Amino acid sequence: MSAPRQDVLGRQIFCIEEAGFSVDFTPIYWAYASGFPKLANVSKAIDKKAGAVRKIIKRNPNSRENCGISNTIYESGTVGKTAYISLPATEKAKELDGSYAGFQPKPAVEVIIVAMKPLKEKTFTEQAETNRKGITWLDDCRIPYADEAVPAKNTAPGGKHGLGRQESGKGRLPANLLVSDEVLGEHSKFFDIDKWANEHLPFIWVPKASRKEKEAGLQEIKGQIAKEDGRLKENGLPGEPRSEPRKNPHPTVKPLALMSYLITMGSRPGDIVLDPFSGTGTTSIAAMLLKRDYVGIEISLEYHEIALKRLDHFRRKKAA
Repeated sequence: MSAPRQDVLGRQIFCIEEAGFSVDFTPIYWAYASGFPKLANVSKAIDKKAGAVRKIIKRNPNSRENCGISNTIYESGTVGKTAYISLPATEKAKELDGSYAGFQPKPAVEVIIVAMKPLKEKTFTEQAETNRKGITWLDDCRIPYADEAVPAKNTAPGGKHGLGRQESGKGRLPANLLVSDEVLGEHSKFFDIDKWANEHLPFIWVPKASRKEKEAGLQEIKGQIAKEDGRLKENGLPGEPRSEPRKNPHPTVKPLALMSYLITMGSRPGDIVLDPFSGTGTTSIAAMLLKRDYVGIEISLEYHEIALKRLDHFRRKKAA
């Protein structure tokens, strides 16, 4: 998993290739709607630097002080803050009003880099015959949708064989795009990992890891303010602590539906799934639910403890 920032993505792919893996594959883009931009308003920064007081017009409608616990914005850690729309005070601030530092758009995708150990055999087919490697199990990852009939006339993007075209009634062949939160509107159904999860893992339906999913099995753990553990925010500044105590303070917990989908695409029951940066154990949980063996490696003792409790919770839930 990589941030879509070009410097991060480029270096990460280079390092994976330097480690000996083949990287000549298409990445997967996981798109979602609940990311929030971290913008540095140049006009406000200029006025602040000059000590000038800006005239407040009204409350910003995107202000987040009254979000409930079920709201996605609540998860962003900005609860209790009130934002206002204000007018520039200095001439230079007026000149640069509406501009922001660098290029920091609203985050909407994470990049899943696809890499593979080099083939030992001459072809992918020969490698698959030898040890079932060098392949992906795409049929098990077809995206189901309600209309099983192949449309006679499809006006969706993509021409004659557009987004809605199915093959043998199995659902749509996986694309290099996965979506959550219906970010593509009516076309989301062709890339929706949640619809896939509903069919293959009926009790997993959350698009982005909800607080309930993150903290399942952690009732005995005392909540704490989540810090970014030295990670950088999108603007390159140190991460700020979140404002709400939580039992799973890891900042980048992935949803079970997403990791289950990727594990299904790349392995079979009984295979070993390795996550060398295990965090609070989502990959291992998904592997266990899908009857794979798993190895999770995590440097933080705190996250390791949380991962064990989460694994135990979902293991008992599966057995129930």
